[in-house]
Amino acid sequence: MKKLTLLLILFPLLLRAEEGCNKPESSSHAFECSRTVWEKSDRQLNEAYKQLLAAVSSSYQTEPQLKQEYLNKLRLSQRAWLSYRDKNCEVAVFPFDSDTIARETSLNYCRSEMTRDRIMGLNDFLKELAG
Repeated sequence: MKKLTLLLILFPLLLRAEEGCNKPESSSHAFECSRTVWEKSDRQLNEAYKQLLAAVSSSYQTEPQLKQEYLNKLRLSQRAWLSYRDKNCEVAVFPFDSDTIARETSLNYCRSEMTRDRIMGLNDFLKELAG
């Protein structure tokens, strides 16, 4: 019940920028909105990651060994973070019954929020490279 209450409180905040999602009219509409938000944040994550890879390649172009080491560490970090995000969100939605819209909606929100945080972290790395 606590998770459902938290979901209902956070839902409008997560969706405020999504067209037609400010006041979902049904569980299925809430799910569709959460999926839209999740897909958008996932695309943004992929873009931020690609930008960082390109920036590392550019910044270390004259030092191929360091460039490769940095890229390898970045790739390992991203894979580990993706695994962490997915496992963390599975824990967060555990109280929901399996195969329910509420569970899937909450899972989408969790992934979206964690992904937004990761995007900010990747952008911080990018600023450090440029700085």
